[in-house]
Formats: sequence, C-alpha cells, structure tokens
Amino acid sequence: MSLVLVHGFTGAPSSWDGVAGALGQQSSRPMRLLCPAIAGHEGAHTSGSEASLPSLPATFEQEVDRIARTLPRGTLHLVGYSLGARLALGLLVRHRVRFETATLIGVHPGLQAAAERAARTAADDALADQLERDGIEAFVAAWEALPMWASQRALSPARLAAQRAQRLAHDPVRLAHALRTLSLGRMPSWAYALPQLDLPITLVVGSADTAFRERAAALSGVLPAARLVVIGDERRPIGHNVPLEAPEDLARVLLETVDV
Repeated sequence: MSLVLVHGFTGAPSSWDGVAGALGQQSSRPMRLLCPAIAGHEGAHTSGSEASLPSLPATFEQEVDRIARTLPRGTLHLVGYSLGARLALGLLVRHRVRFETATLIGVHPGLQAAAERAARTAADDALADQLERDGIEAFVAAWEALPMWASQRALSPARLAAQRAQRLAHDPVRLAHALRTLSLGRMPSWAYALPQLDLPITLVVGSADTAFRERAAALSGVLPAARLVVIGDERRPIGHNVPLEAPEDLARVLLETVDV
C-alpha cells in the first residue's frame, strides 16, 4: 500500500515524520510512504548542486503535473495538507485515475471571484517580496507569529524547534517563487470539478481552525463520497497544522480512510 503525502507551505517531506511514526505504531501492514517536496521547498543544505534542483513551475497546474510525474504506477492513496491539500486536489482533478482514496487536510478549492483572486495574488506577491528583501529568518519569525498558529503554543519546545529548523533551511529565492506561483490567487478554482470526484475523500480539519471547518463542511456537501473529520475539541484545541499538532489522531484517520 502506497501513501502519497504532500506537505504545506514552508514545510518539507520531513513534516510527515510524526505521522509516519504514528502509522508504524498503529498498523503492522506494509506501507510505502511517498513524500514529494513541493518545488521551492527542497531545503538550502540538502539538495546538492543547483543543477540537481527541479525547475521552478510557471503555473500552479505545472507543479501539479510535475508531482504526478514523480509518482510510481499502481494504487495510490493521496494525502495533502494546506498548500499540499490544494495541490492534491489538483492531482485529483487532473490525474483522477491514479488515486484510490484521498485525505485533504485544511483544503481550499480555489477562489472564484476575480476581485478575491486579485487581492490574494497581490498579498502573496507582497509577502514574497518581503521574504526576498528581509531574508528567511525575519520571514519565518513573522510567519510563526500569525494568529492561525496560536494553538501550537501548547506543543513541546523540541517539536516547535524542529519545525523552525525545517523552515529556516529553505532557500529564500526559491521559496518566494513558490509563494507567488502557488498562491491561492493563482490557483485555478476546482469548484466545477468537485461533483465528479467520486472516490472516497476524507476532509480533515482542526477543531480550532474555524474558517477551514466551515469550508470543509461546505465541501462535504458537494463531494459525492466525502466524510468530514474534526480533530480536537474544547479541552484539546487543534489548529490548522493537524500533521504537526495531532499526528497520532491523523494516523488513525488515514488508516480508516485507506480501509474504506
């Protein structure tokens, strides 16, 4: 059984280490985990020479298709978080026959209104300019201070330090390119294709991630074979980054999904 796990913005394949460990503890089934790096997220110190790095995509769809080309033949179970969930949705729309199930964590199907798309594009372009101007350390500090990550304050210092090191390893120029090209404002709206995605899809969201809870609830009414799973509660609030904050819970959901 092969699971394809696509990380989020500023993440890396190692973002899935906690989930991978939990899967190994919870299941004895042979499992192959495929964790592609999103373009621009290869890490500054692990990719070798510049020539070894993949070409940066010109469009969101190009990155979707590039990831598809890296995947082996055979039955695949697709998992994506945040930006990775948006790319995973693109994989389902453009390469549906490759996948048996999907789990989308904190997913957005794309903006439909032109004004919203333009505003988001401008905001992400400005953020990318800031990254190139101020450097990776200042960018990561500002990124980690965003309110959407507030629930992570309950995590151990070691877990947060590992996430920060992962982010700081990125090349700022390549990461800025990814921020521009893979912006929600430049992503196609996949709303038209959702009713045709008839494979089992699990929509996962953290209990404290209010905006994405509402979005996931709406999507669950459009996707033909969707189920909605909220992880966390008032006593243990879980935010947007479910793979980081609740890897054991997410592993259980993934095992339930692939057994459908």
